Amino acid sequence: MDGSNFAVPETADGSSGSAVGLFSHVSSTCTNDRVQLLDNNRVVATSKQDKPELVYFDPVGDLIIQIPGTSDEAITYSYVVSTSVLTLASPVFKALLNGNMSEAYALQDEGQSRIVLQDDDPKAMELLFKILHHCARKEMNVTIRDLAAVAVLCDKYDCIGVASPWILTWSEGIDDSGTALETGLILLIYYFLGVPTKFGEVSKNAIKILEPGFQDVWLCHPLIRLFPQEIIDDISSSMLCMMGRIRQEFGYLDFLLRSDNKCIRTAKMECLGCGKKLPQNITLCYTCPEAQLRDLYCTVETRMATYMSFLRECHVTLHEDPMETLALQELTHIIEESSTDIFHVCVGASGCSLMAHLAYFSSEIRDMMDGVEGLLLDTYITCK
Repeated sequence: MDGSNFAVPETADGSSGSAVGLFSHVSSTCTNDRVQLLDNNRVVATSKQDKPELVYFDPVGDLIIQIPGTSDEAITYSYVVSTSVLTLASPVFKALLNGNMSEAYALQDEGQSRIVLQDDDPKAMELLFKILHHCARKEMNVTIRDLAAVAVLCDKYDCIGVASPWILTWSEGIDDSGTALETGLILLIYYFLGVPTKFGEVSKNAIKILEPGFQDVWLCHPLIRLFPQEIIDDISSSMLCMMGRIRQEFGYLDFLLRSDNKCIRTAKMECLGCGKKLPQNITLCYTCPEAQLRDLYCTVETRMATYMSFLRECHVTLHEDPMETLALQELTHIIEESSTDIFHVCVGASGCSLMAHLAYFSSEIRDMMDGVEGLLLDTYITCK
């Protein structure tokens, strides 16, 4: 039954029946309530006496599921659903409705069963009920957090096969801002839905874009902390391994430059009066016509001075380690930009190794980033 096509039947005289007449037989407690159609895909009975609303996913539903709201809300959400739908979609619901699960209990009230689910997210459960009762639409206002919460419920109630197509469809339409929180929620979705390709892709991206200390954000979030600790540890270990390799490349570059003692005459001359750099074919500084000109040479000192400027551009100083504050992807971008934008006195001269070393260093870092591998989902399946 598609909830977007709820219709009000005609009466014997050909006029449309009222919504109250259509749904009043569902529960005698709805007799004094007003029934409204909301969002074209759900029916809500709102009480005149400020009773909790009833959300109908099946107009002839035989079960009311109640979920307490948060401590801030101080209300209980009530959903009218079909036991046939739930038992077909979920073996866990089937066991629950047969009285085999201790965390839920059933009460009989005017011929309708009531079950209270104490620990579930009301908004996520409502979205899951929409999926199971064919009330979902592709164009729905859902967030990454909503989808992650539903994915957790799907795993809990063993109905991933029914709900995952909807969750995956919705997730494709959500923009990922690249924050630690959103990256963790997206990875959580693919973990609980069991999508190895997507899990590998997102975990690979996480290793590149997460900043050191992301664990604090993840472990404080009520959903993301449901991850096995092994996933968080392995992402952190991969980041640390990459940072260690980058440190080694910095050290090797430093060694190469300090070991190069060549002295190279450049294509520039320097005015001893004003310090202006002039082309080599100029014999007179027009600013200081009386001053002498001298040839400029590229030495290990000038190369190291330029290299130190490069390090500062990369946030590498005695008091700052970029690998303790920057994401790998951001650091790689800074290295690539700085290696091409840096000024060196030898520009235009042959035989200087600095720019070649910087270009090679940047290329090595890029190759390392391209070689980052994501996590294998099968490694963590047994952790559920």
